[in-house]
Amino acid sequence: MKSCIYPGSFDPFTLGHLDVIERSANIFDKVIVAVGENASKKYTFSLEDRLNSIKNNVKHIPKVSVVSFSGLLADFAYESGCKVVIKGVRNFQDFDYERLLHDIGLTQQRGIETLTIFSKSELSHVSSTAAKEICKNGGLLENYVPLSVKQELETTLNGQLILGVTGEIGMGKSYFSEKFCYVESIYGFDIKHIDLDKLAHDILHNRTERVYIDLRHSILKEFGLSIGNESIIDKKKLGQIVFNDRPSLKKLNDMMRIPIMTRIRKEIGNFKGCILLNGALLVEAGFLPICNNNIVVVKSSKEKQFYNLTQRGYSVEQIENRINSQLNTDTKIKLIEESINKYGHGKLFEFTNYVGEEEFDQIDKIKRWIDCYLY
Repeated sequence: MKSCIYPGSFDPFTLGHLDVIERSANIFDKVIVAVGENASKKYTFSLEDRLNSIKNNVKHIPKVSVVSFSGLLADFAYESGCKVVIKGVRNFQDFDYERLLHDIGLTQQRGIETLTIFSKSELSHVSSTAAKEICKNGGLLENYVPLSVKQELETTLNGQLILGVTGEIGMGKSYFSEKFCYVESIYGFDIKHIDLDKLAHDILHNRTERVYIDLRHSILKEFGLSIGNESIIDKKKLGQIVFNDRPSLKKLNDMMRIPIMTRIRKEIGNFKGCILLNGALLVEAGFLPICNNNIVVVKSSKEKQFYNLTQRGYSVEQIENRINSQLNTDTKIKLIEESINKYGHGKLFEFTNYVGEEEFDQIDKIKRWIDCYLY
């Protein structure tokens, strides 16, 4: 049986690591992922956490085993009966360093070969150090680490757990968020509620930074909203366009993605605790990874939905247009479940509004889940 060892500290485990393991499994009958433990080195995650994190993210590869080791890698390889050590290489600096380690290994135990696997170009910038620095600064991590690791970094380094809140328009997302914040404040939870509708309104109407003024000009031009002052967007006219045409709504979502992401980071800042990210279009706008696929889907009756929207002053036609422009509840749930299965991580909660004491039971279930990660 051909076997190899892929060593590292994996602090944390990245998509680059995962790529090397998958490619090694295409060559060898057995891949031993060896997690190093050095008493003189300070790690972000404990050895147990690193082992569990890797096991969770390689369980789809039967050929892989995950173990820990200390001391010389050459000795570990010798006693494991493996003559090949895999090293991932991103650049010339990595190559020179790994060549040095290879030569040192040869002086300690004969017969051990190093096989270098060059990273894919789209992963050449990925490293554990970079992932930690990006996390500390609230950057986008989903292209650096698996979602489970992203959540581990956010809770460990930033003390933050992000929970998405979504559902059809008028189903009571804000009602849930406000009630959740109130109930959990009684328990001493630190909670921050970010309403993406309010965030978008601020960008489209209030922000004075040049980049947002230019964005408003681009939106006015894209949707043909020519008015006297080209820095002011008529919300009603824009709504008539995008809520009557899904491609137009998608175009607007695409234009708003980076601005909204930027403002989310500003809102989150150095806050420590649970962050509720409340938005009807979390699924449609591709924001599930931001929440690590941890989502509350708020549900209610169609009668209550229509009542809520009429209270906002919408006509029947406007209500129907807005409902039809979004995914329905069942489709949102299906896509969230598919994303959880795809990434192997996430938690779906369903909250039904206006059901009396059962609301508290639903909130308590979410609270206990948060307890596992933050408290």
